[in-house]
Amino acid sequence: MRVRARFFGDLKKFAPHDEDVVEVDLPEGSTVSKLVDAAHVERGELWRASIKNQLVELDQVLQEGDEVFLFPPIGGGQSR
Repeated sequence: MRVRARFFGDLKKFAPHDEDVVEVDLPEGSTVSKLVDAAHVERGELWRASIKNQLVELDQVLQEGDEVFLFPPIGGGQSR
């Protein structure tokens, strides 16, 4: 099955050719975790994933044509 991974922030460094969207072929029944592995994203670099505007866990089973948004950890701001 074919799914799309969309990389945000620092995760774009894992996308080939500085693209922010990559199409990946995976076996039926694959999970977000399998997509993350196929995209060579290091686990400590990933904060959250979402599909269809819903946050999902890494064990979420993917469907043909899913577009998975991958987000890095967020930091910043000032302490007062």
